[in-house]
Amino acid sequence: MENRIRGERIRRLREDLGMSQGDLSAILEKTVPGTNQSHVSQVERGEKGFRVETLAACALALQTSMDYLVGLTDDPTAREDMAEQVILVEKDPERREYLQRM
Repeated sequence: MENRIRGERIRRLREDLGMSQGDLSAILEKTVPGTNQSHVSQVERGEKGFRVETLAACALALQTSMDYLVGLTDDPTAREDMAEQVILVEKDPERREYLQRM
């Protein structure tokens, strides 16, 4: 899927949840250090993408699935087991614990 379309999906979901780019970047920063508002802005404009772990955290924060963000489905509804899948992928014990609390 094109970065532009992925960015549009992220922006739409973020706005639907009433989040600013700063809000989303603050959530992502807790699980993926170095993610800032400028990067979120570039992703939403289709200029950059997210690494897999950032995309997983973004899906969790936006209450959707990675499948939706990467274009494998057009259904933005989060799957019941999505959070479990994200947690299983996470290798850092501290970030895994943080995700479990989210």
